[in-house]
Amino acid sequence: MILLMGGTKDARELVAAINAVFPRTMIVATAVSSYGAALLREQGGCVVLQGAMDATALTSFIREKEVRAVVDATHPFAEQVKEEAYRAASETGVAYLRYERPSANIPAGEGVYYVSDFTAAAQSAARLARVIFLTIGSRRLREFLSALPPEKKVVARVLPEEESIRQCREQGLSPAEIVALQGPVSQALNTALFTAY
Repeated sequence: MILLMGGTKDARELVAAINAVFPRTMIVATAVSSYGAALLREQGGCVVLQGAMDATALTSFIREKEVRAVVDATHPFAEQVKEEAYRAASETGVAYLRYERPSANIPAGEGVYYVSDFTAAAQSAARLARVIFLTIGSRRLREFLSALPPEKKVVARVLPEEESIRQCREQGLSPAEIVALQGPVSQALNTALFTAY
């Protein structure tokens, strides 16, 4: 059995690829969000578990289900999940494979700025723009918004899920400041959204 973690498009593509190469190997895929789990179920080719598992739960699952490999295709920002999956795989002696999207390697300059964290990103964005269009999702929204001066206008693009929208509303964003949209988003659509807002 292979445990594939992640409700991303990358994870769904990996399920299809693993099934193509190892058609008789059972895949159990995990997704934290109900939407990610629904997309995995819709695609098929795997058993889907919804919800977060910490290192202890992962370790137990790996042992009980005799998992042979953990494939981590969680979101690039999911640092804690990555650490816990690695720890559980190490503790149980199974292979841990991390899939990450290729880096864009965009050089700094001409409107591209690199910063160390979300707080620094908020401070830099506050100096550069009157309206800030966020595409960081809802989980780090509080961290970003708390570092902004109150007069800054923010538009947040998040997944069209109740939880994502609830988090936006709890942080004070109005419906006019929320774009609920499933990515990936093309350059043309991003340009249209930036222009509209």
